Amino acid sequence: MKKLNKTIFSVIAAFAIIFSFAQCKDAKEAAVTKLLEAQVNLVNSQCPIQLNQAVRVDSCKITEKMTMKTFATMSFVNAADFKSDEFAKMTKPSLVYTIQTNDELKQARELGVIFVYAYNDDAGKLIGEIKIGPDDYNQPIDEKNKEPMASMSTEDIDSMLQKVVSGIKSHLPMKVDQVTTLVDCKALPEKKLEYVYMLEATAKQLGADFTDNVKTVLVENAKANPEMKQMLEAGVTCVYVYNDKDGKEICRLDLDQSDL
Repeated sequence: MKKLNKTIFSVIAAFAIIFSFAQCKDAKEAAVTKLLEAQVNLVNSQCPIQLNQAVRVDSCKITEKMTMKTFATMSFVNAADFKSDEFAKMTKPSLVYTIQTNDELKQARELGVIFVYAYNDDAGKLIGEIKIGPDDYNQPIDEKNKEPMASMSTEDIDSMLQKVVSGIKSHLPMKVDQVTTLVDCKALPEKKLEYVYMLEATAKQLGADFTDNVKTVLVENAKANPEMKQMLEAGVTCVYVYNDKDGKEICRLDLDQSDL
């Protein structure tokens, strides 16, 4: 959410003088809330904001004094697959890290702003809600929380992959391009994610260099995709299976951290 936070608080420094005169608690809270309202209006005028392939910011609002709530949609997941505490465990550490280390949020941290993030699935059902206040972001910075998956155990990553697969399966079959369709997806033990594609062609039509060409494209895409790169760096192995139009396997490719 760093991109969104930067947008919201990019002009906070310009209003610093307001708070130098806000000596009492009520005056300070009123001044901060007034500023947040202005920033919420600015962000809402830009929404929806697509942060990446899976996360879209839909809106934000002031829910109470000193508190800003952001509403986002996560695609390819089902809210029913998550427990609220489990979702918070997976999501909160990286959000706290972003707030702790974003220079644009320095003033907000000093003022004690409370951040609330509510995530819904594509059907509008609540996946989970994360609340982050001074008690969270005033803790010592933990670098292992820099990336969302960096602080997760193998068990937590396997659980997350199973939920991702559940969400993707609800969208299958998924047309990738004119000749390629994603027909299945599986979460395998030890942080493995398998994608199965069907091609509207035979191995002979594709040519002898098909496997090498596909691996090159997969590696290039992974390097250019921050979310995919983070996943591989966390130890996830992505397995890509390509079948011809008759269901015969053409090739099976593994992509892991060594390919980056």
